[in-house]
Amino acid sequence: MMKNCNAYHIIIKFLKNFFNHNHKIYNKITDSENFLAICLHNTGCSSIQKVYELAPIEYENRFNFLLVSNSSKLLISDNGGYVIISLINNKKKDLVSSILESAITKENSFTEILIYKFSITIIEKSLSLIDLDLVKLLSKKLVKDSLILDLVLLEDGLYCKFI
Repeated sequence: MMKNCNAYHIIIKFLKNFFNHNHKIYNKITDSENFLAICLHNTGCSSIQKVYELAPIEYENRFNFLLVSNSSKLLISDNGGYVIISLINNKKKDLVSSILESAITKENSFTEILIYKFSITIIEKSLSLIDLDLVKLLSKKLVKDSLILDLVLLEDGLYCKFI
């Protein structure tokens, strides 16, 4: 239902009005396979943002864990990217930093992320939000792995010029 543009509104209303039964819905949504599929879906990426805003703290922590552990997959998907953009817009500094740090430090994922124009936009928007240490890590990774030269040669890599 979270991927259906009409049905997910029912879930949102249910979450707002029937607090005693919400754990079943949150458990289903935060199942790792369901969560990623929802985040990567056209409608699901919008619905997950609304559900995240309503989530009690114990499920917010589960959401955060899933967002960080799936960071690379979210960053290379336009729909997954919208989920991260909403976190940036809501000033979720620590979570955005954790997502980017996870993606940057994973083997080969940083290179793959930098190929996608929307991923570059996400990184650019997050630069004003994240800690200086993470910006330094990002810069070191670009220089150390000689990614700057590779990116200049890629068509979409030219969007990296802000770094």
